[in-house]
Parts: sequence; structure tokens; C-alpha cells
Amino acid sequence: MNLEEKITELVDSVKKTSKYKNYKKAKKDFENDPEAVEILNNFQKAKSELAILKQGNFEGIKEQEKKVKELADKVLAKDEIQNYMKSRKQYKELVEEIAVSISEGIDFPIKLPEKKSCCG
Repeated sequence: MNLEEKITELVDSVKKTSKYKNYKKAKKDFENDPEAVEILNNFQKAKSELAILKQGNFEGIKEQEKKVKELADKVLAKDEIQNYMKSRKQYKELVEEIAVSISEGIDFPIKLPEKKSCCG
């Protein structure tokens, strides 16, 4: 079996895991809920705007912080978003574990990025 076939076999194995299946279902549920998509997009946009205000020490920081907090509460209250984020995190961790195992096995270590919170 050549390398490409082994990679295809690995991909197929990953797709059979519960973490992959849970992620795909949660992603679909999230994407099929326009309200959830809008809430998350608005939250991410508000966080970016807050970062710009803080970086430039511009006026409106307090108001933007309030807006971000309100949107964060909506994000936390929306099950489709929470399920998507949780399953995405678990699936990402699985993929990272696989990448680390491969890199160690071929004596070419990789450094994964630091873990961050989705909402903080």
C-alpha cells in the first residue's frame, strides 16, 4: 500500500469516529439555524471592533464592551452554537493528537498553537 492509500485509510478512520460525526452534525445544525449564525457573526464582529477601539484607545470602549457582553450571553444561551463549538473543539483536539503522533513517529516534531477560549 502506498502513502496516498494509507492517508486515505487514515482519513476514512477519522470519519468513522464519534468526534467527527458529532462535529459534522453540530455544524450542520448550526448552519441550518440562521439566528445562531447571525448571533455568532455579530459576536465575532463586536469582539473585533472592541479590539480596534482598545488598540487605538478610541472612544466607545465601554459601550462596545457592553455590546460584546450582551452578545456573549446570547452565544452562551444558544444550544446550536454551544454544541457546534464544543464538538468543533473536541474534533480539533483529535486532529491535533493525530498530527502530534505522526510528527513524533517520523521524528519531525511540530508545535501546536496555544489553546484559546472561543468567547474570551
